[in-house]
Amino acid sequence: MALKIRDFRCLYLCCYDRIVMPLFVFLGYKLLIEVFQNSLDLQERVEKLLAKKVQGVGGWKHVAFNYKMDELDISSLEGSQEPGKSVIEYLKANNTELTVYEFCKTLKESNIRRLDIVKELLDHLSAPMEQTT
Repeated sequence: MALKIRDFRCLYLCCYDRIVMPLFVFLGYKLLIEVFQNSLDLQERVEKLLAKKVQGVGGWKHVAFNYKMDELDISSLEGSQEPGKSVIEYLKANNTELTVYEFCKTLKESNIRRLDIVKELLDHLSAPMEQTT
């Protein structure tokens, strides 16, 4: 018997290339807003990392532009002490269906490349798998 991943949504127990039964069912990606509601420490860490200037990668301004934050609001954050917090609050208010997975994809785009933030969010990508055995 062997384990196979099929369609990235189920893990199946296979015997001689015949699917015997699904072992786990993928329940979907977590919403960013829910993850932050359950872990204010994680939200604060992401806000601080987003505001941190890192040579050669994007920051809060790139994320704000990507998610269509108003240009006047973005320019008003230029001198702010907590621009990362303002961007996260904007995302929570205006992108309520944004998943952690989609946010991580944005953070990995070539003009942003904030893999430090992605690393913080990796354990929160998807809902727990439901065992079917």
